Amino acid sequence: MPYEKLAISTETPVLSWANHELSSDETKMAKNVASLPFVFKHVALMPDVHLGKGALVGSVIATKDAIMPAAVGVDIGCFTGDTLIPLVDGKSYPIAELAKSQQEVITYSCTETGKIVAAKAIARLTRHNAELVKVILDNGEEIKCTPDHQFMLRDGSYQQASELKTGTSLMPFYSRIERDGYTLIQQNYSHAYNHKVVEVIALEEKQDVYCLAVPEYGNFALTAGVFVHNCGMMAIKTPFTAEQLEGKLKKIRLDIEAAIPVGFEENKEVEKAVSNWQGWQDFKDLHSGVQRLESKAIKQLGSLGGGKRLPLTVVIQ
Repeated sequence: MPYEKLAISTETPVLSWANHELSSDETKMAKNVASLPFVFKHVALMPDVHLGKGALVGSVIATKDAIMPAAVGVDIGCFTGDTLIPLVDGKSYPIAELAKSQQEVITYSCTETGKIVAAKAIARLTRHNAELVKVILDNGEEIKCTPDHQFMLRDGSYQQASELKTGTSLMPFYSRIERDGYTLIQQNYSHAYNHKVVEVIALEEKQDVYCLAVPEYGNFALTAGVFVHNCGMMAIKTPFTAEQLEGKLKKIRLDIEAAIPVGFEENKEVEKAVSNWQGWQDFKDLHSGVQRLESKAIKQLGSLGGGKRLPLTVVIQ
């Protein structure tokens, strides 16, 4: 696959395999990383590269005589605290209020087939004083979020807020309360149902931001009428004391690794939803050296690959 050498003034070059033009913020972040004195040979940008915290998500950075733990970047997309989230009780709540309660809630998600379902979720404060953009929709709704938060397009794929264009069609969420108090949800069986982007505006203000973790489906609905990607990273505070954990940390880690394959391991059984994913049809268009790895890729979906480490945090009381 051919690559492009970015036209930026750094001692270490940036080689891009990205299948899209980088935004100004992404180019600036690549330049910042490539300017570090311990970067070895070059910075590589993978096809799915996008804005992250500290480094571009999807970038590969080799270092010499130095260790940079977060060199692959961290997804950070989130929403301002007043963003309304619809729950199955028929009401909408500010996401900051849901985060403060620290309780599991039931919201709405969109499956791979486009069906709207109920889903368990937890809201959390994810970052302080974050940069923001405002996404204006054709239904008059306005959404304030970080530039890198991903919105679900009408075809089920995702695109960052900063890259949304006027007229971009988004996966819609239509609901209304009936006279008897029941919530009516409209399924998106027709592609005539959508919401379109009117404008995306960069804001000068900064705010604390929040997001939902939705483990089962990876996305959630906003009361504004669209679906967005969820926050994929979380920390869980255990109720254990130091005395209870003494000598057991290794077993806890092994139990987690047994449930979630890490390193070069893979799932022993493949769920039907994974094997039925339509995206596997595109494997035939990949490099010949990758095509033969399709069966392995199917088994490794939902695992932590060989280039990552299990982010296990234990809070000692």
